[in-house]
Amino acid sequence: MSQNYNLIKSGVIDFNNILIEKYAFIGLNEQEVVTLIKLQNILKQPTQDNVTSLVVDKLPKIMSEAMSISSDEISDLLAKLIENKYIDILESNGDIIYSLDPIYKRLANIIDNDEAVNEELDSINLVKKIVGIVEKEFGILISPLDLEIIKAWVNDYKYSFDEMNDAILDALKKKRKSVKVVNDILKAKRIAYMNETKQKKDDNIEALFNDIYGKIKS
Repeated sequence: MSQNYNLIKSGVIDFNNILIEKYAFIGLNEQEVVTLIKLQNILKQPTQDNVTSLVVDKLPKIMSEAMSISSDEISDLLAKLIENKYIDILESNGDIIYSLDPIYKRLANIIDNDEAVNEELDSINLVKKIVGIVEKEFGILISPLDLEIIKAWVNDYKYSFDEMNDAILDALKKKRKSVKVVNDILKAKRIAYMNETKQKKDDNIEALFNDIYGKIKS
């Protein structure tokens, strides 16, 4: 299940705001949006009747008291939303109640897609930025092979901008102006970092063992 689905359902991501922002992308009109927001408010803050207020045959009348349309019109709207798979109905303690899970999932999918697009754009922009630095600092034009190497730094190895920029500067200091040299520097630094991290972990485990074992002996 999408993490964004869980965030919407739990209220961490505000359902009302994301619905108002994205409703046109999932084929809803303004009246349906208001109906869903009202339904969400009742689901999250039930009346004193609690679950009774959520029962399918009672909810339209309750909603109509806070809306400018009749309970019959609300019933038709809710039926349409069920038919088009924006909401669902389920059994709870012998009663049939409404569920917003389908709309939560639709909104989560939109957010997921937006995040994927934004991540891709960020990667493209980072590649362009690194290519520009390499061409400027090395005084060269990037070859197709060099471009593929730089793309791998960003997309496969997930090097940060600082890591790549520092490696370019290191290559300049060595007076070895090539993408291959930068690639070797990046790999060497990554291996050194991984070894250092492993050593620290081993040292911490050893220290913990000695601490516990020393206490047991004493």
